[in-house]
Amino acid sequence: MSTSSIYPDSLRRWSVVSWTLLGLYVLSLLVFVASVVNESFIRRIGLGGYADPRAWWPIMVQLALGTAAFLTYYWPRRRDVRNFSVLVTGVLAATVVSIGLVAYWGCPSTAEESRFWTPFTFALNLLVGNIQECSVGPDARPAPLALQLPRLLGPLLLVIAAFGIVASIFRAQSDRILVRLSRSLVVLVGLTRDAMPLVRRLSTEREADTTLAVLVSDPGNPLIKSVRNLGARVAVCDVTNLGALRSLLTTRGRFKVRSCYAVAPDVAENLRWAAQLREVADSSRSARVKMAPRMIVRIDDPWQAEYWRRTNAYRTPGSESSVRWISDALSVYEVTAELILDRIVDPNLESSFDRLVIVGSSALALAVCAELAQREREGDALLAAPHLGLADSILYGPQAETLREQHRLRQERFGNSSDIGLLSVVGSQPTSENLRATLRRDQHPVLILADDPAVTGTHQATYLAALNPTWTIFEWSPTTSGVADQPIMELLYPFGLTLEAPSSLPVDNWERAARVVHEQYRLITRGHRQLDPSKPSHRAWEQLDPFLKESNIRQVTTALAAAESLGRSWGPVVSGGRSDGLVTSAEVSAAELNTMAEMEHTSWMKHLQDNGWRYGAKRDDHRRIHPSLRPWSELTPADQEKTRDGVANALKILNLLGYRSTVLRPSGVGGDAGSAVVWVDVIRRGEVTAVRRDVPWNWTNESDEAMQAEAGDWQVTNDAGRSWSVAPGIFVRSYEHVAGDRWRRTGRATARPAVAGEVINSLEGQQTASEGDWVIRGSRGEEWITTGEHFTANYQISESSSLSNP
Repeated sequence: MSTSSIYPDSLRRWSVVSWTLLGLYVLSLLVFVASVVNESFIRRIGLGGYADPRAWWPIMVQLALGTAAFLTYYWPRRRDVRNFSVLVTGVLAATVVSIGLVAYWGCPSTAEESRFWTPFTFALNLLVGNIQECSVGPDARPAPLALQLPRLLGPLLLVIAAFGIVASIFRAQSDRILVRLSRSLVVLVGLTRDAMPLVRRLSTEREADTTLAVLVSDPGNPLIKSVRNLGARVAVCDVTNLGALRSLLTTRGRFKVRSCYAVAPDVAENLRWAAQLREVADSSRSARVKMAPRMIVRIDDPWQAEYWRRTNAYRTPGSESSVRWISDALSVYEVTAELILDRIVDPNLESSFDRLVIVGSSALALAVCAELAQREREGDALLAAPHLGLADSILYGPQAETLREQHRLRQERFGNSSDIGLLSVVGSQPTSENLRATLRRDQHPVLILADDPAVTGTHQATYLAALNPTWTIFEWSPTTSGVADQPIMELLYPFGLTLEAPSSLPVDNWERAARVVHEQYRLITRGHRQLDPSKPSHRAWEQLDPFLKESNIRQVTTALAAAESLGRSWGPVVSGGRSDGLVTSAEVSAAELNTMAEMEHTSWMKHLQDNGWRYGAKRDDHRRIHPSLRPWSELTPADQEKTRDGVANALKILNLLGYRSTVLRPSGVGGDAGSAVVWVDVIRRGEVTAVRRDVPWNWTNESDEAMQAEAGDWQVTNDAGRSWSVAPGIFVRSYEHVAGDRWRRTGRATARPAVAGEVINSLEGQQTASEGDWVIRGSRGEEWITTGEHFTANYQISESSSLSNP
């Protein structure tokens, strides 16, 4: 992870300027040296001022070069974890001693003493302001200009050192003042050792004009010094005191917090702190930058974390004066699962794994299953399925079936497919003999021992690694934080619970969604052969300018608000509800979509204006001019339509990522109000012909409705000649290759009788049911309508099927 606070290209330019100025600074010092050694030469080359004891400009030039070199080095790195005062004092001390040594070298006052140690001692005395005269008796002459420079810099060095000592003594007071004077803040409360990796990451990734403020109630907290060394400001205050909080978090009554992290192990305490900050925000004037602040609360239980994340995704203000918050949850189990899986799917590995075994049924095991499902959804959105997914995974242990049921319930509770048929279960004890029998055909298996070592002990992992030296094993260790870089023996890697998220993933889940939005944009642009890496907006997320990153995050969070404005919820699916969640222009009225698009345009326009952009007839990114920076009513119809399409697309991507806005099913659909919707398990059967098409195409369903297929979709044709499209991610899980273009339908789905007239939002478009039709739900939660005749020919109701009400 880069520790620089600005964009890498800009950092390189600043560095070139800084090193150039430093070179000129050293060159000027060499001229001072030459003026002492060979004064006549300096005068001959036109630099006689360096040899004139009465000249003022050479010292001014030296000071200007040194100051400019330091500022051009410091400014782009001002948020880095570096001790710049040591750098300044070191350069000044080296300058004073080196120039002082040369200046005193030829002084008459040193002629009768040691030719080296006496001038060197005189030069060292300059560091403490003790100046020795460079004359004696009849040989008296003015001090050379080269000596006047260290005589000036020596006291300056003392002043800087004294200031550093005073600042260290009064560090608490200075931190508090700097927090109060900051334009914007990232706030962290609940400082514990677990939070240190998060502090380190926030310190290196925050924007240049933002201060990381850590609020503590105990001035004796042993972590305060470490936090300050990471570049954060520590303010001691009573977090329960609204007046104390308001004095720190507002400037002239204006709320200035951009994001807040409440990360104590106690969930109740975190929620109280979150409520306190909301109250301060609601009683203050809104921030100048109209981005909604983000609230990240630590909730370790992965199920509770996901529930809170969705139900608080975009907090609706209680009144006109209330502040909207974009909320997210942070769980040590989720973060640890992300870190382990990031190591497992590392593209730099010599060989990839072919089987993942999750041993245990703890909260960590559930978090690993959830992270696998999320990465598959992200892969589907970007047409790049992970090479180790749910289909390659085995849940192992006596409680494995319980874990799979928890995973199914957790996923379906939020309207997502659990891919329950893809997860294999082995209920045997995880002994070496049983595991070896299960993995006998796998060349490169990887095991995650996900049960708490306080319960199971640590001997099992050591024994497994010794007996199976080719297995990669991740062992939960009570003495480890994060994942070990090197194996402790064989291929055994200890790990422990941590808040240190992998550098490949953002800490914030909504930023993670924004990254997918951006990468899909790049994917589409590449498909049109228009991707230009030289354009800032076409670069990968890791190289993206902070302004463009924030713009993508803004688009996602505005989409959350837009869905909420339609009366939708991002929370769990309630009984009798539905969660198709695709808020597209086909589902909302023209007036509603126009309102959502206007909301997006207003947010976009304010974001650009806050960053120095202005209106102009012709776009010029270098001068920050854009022709669309004008009110919605003044936009061209083409620009308004582009904005409407952008809103629909953002919500569609959120849907693909598993963040589904929910609405109640209209009355009369699926039975009488309050009646259960009956689904049955069905087995897919039959063979088809299938080819993958590289361009978008249209097809007509059995109700003569026009459907739209995307580039890359599969065109599937049955023996009766009827064709339809299947998305790539769904096709690979639903069809088995036979030969040539022939494929066999595999897997399971759920189905229910359709209600005549009901509308289903399939991946290809809206479908309206007729009498006798069936609604099919696939492994990803996608739904579509098929005729009764087609259902009978291609699906078989499972004999063991149980009626359910998802």
